[in-house]
Amino acid sequence: MPLAIPLSKACLICSGTRAVALTDRSRFDMPVGYVVCTGCGLVHRAPPLTPGEAARIYSSGFYADENAPDKSQARNYEKLVRDRDPIDPARLEFIGRHLDLNRPGTVLEIGCGVGSLLGRLHERGWQAWGIEPDPGMCAFVRGRWEDIEIVQGTVEAVELPSGQYDLVMMLHVFEHLLDPVAALHRVGSALKPNGLLFIEVPNILDMWTVHRRWYDGFDFTHVYNFSRKTLDNMLQLGGFEVVGARATHVLKVVARRRPGPAPRFAREDCRNVVRRIRVFRIKHLIRRITKNAVSFISRLLLGPKAFESAKGHYRALKQRLGLYR
Repeated sequence: MPLAIPLSKACLICSGTRAVALTDRSRFDMPVGYVVCTGCGLVHRAPPLTPGEAARIYSSGFYADENAPDKSQARNYEKLVRDRDPIDPARLEFIGRHLDLNRPGTVLEIGCGVGSLLGRLHERGWQAWGIEPDPGMCAFVRGRWEDIEIVQGTVEAVELPSGQYDLVMMLHVFEHLLDPVAALHRVGSALKPNGLLFIEVPNILDMWTVHRRWYDGFDFTHVYNFSRKTLDNMLQLGGFEVVGARATHVLKVVARRRPGPAPRFAREDCRNVVRRIRVFRIKHLIRRITKNAVSFISRLLLGPKAFESAKGHYRALKQRLGLYR
């Protein structure tokens, strides 16, 4: 394993102070690195995201623009809703294994974005609330679903009512939080005694299968990146017990508020992350070489114009199938 370097601050899970460097750049070729704690395997952003940087990113529309598959679709919120059509039913099916969604209740989504999943629950009769820092997305959700109450802000800044919700959701939000343990304690207080928390985050051990370059899996806005084990440990620190999980290129977890055992970790957790990333780097190198060779041969056989047309149709098909995330 590579030599360890000092962490800028103690690890949230194990209080470790040493880490192994994984990369010195992130998605969009940003000069942001990521390291993995040698004690527990939690992946940290290096340098850490500051509160000022987070406020600038999430309140300006920048995040919605950068995550649009096509820049002509930037801030096309209706398009973002349609892009979730192949994804949201699977999320509801997973939640429905642990909570009766046909019996209306109260739901809060933290970082609700364009509100696609929140809107589906609202259409089933659920009372829905959302928290979202981006003012453009807040305005869109208010205009599309008049009865959904949206508060502009963050989970750290918005006051949450005590014992209000049957379900709290965080979809690709938890990895952006500066202090996820503190957020979990706040969410736990807002849930009813039998309420559930649904979290979906990228899987650090299987995230590069959907990206063109291996380091694209490191979004520079992610404060932490999780494996199933580190996500479970973080939830335990926040007073939650996992009752259901599914792991693919994303981790879906349903948890309830109940103090569980203390987190368990070992140095092997770090070694596992380092080994897996090495495999993905090699895999993507082979994929890039193969893809370039196929593109070169196809361009020779079809001609430049026909090749570009075929590539455009292929991208459109991937969008319709929901293969862009």
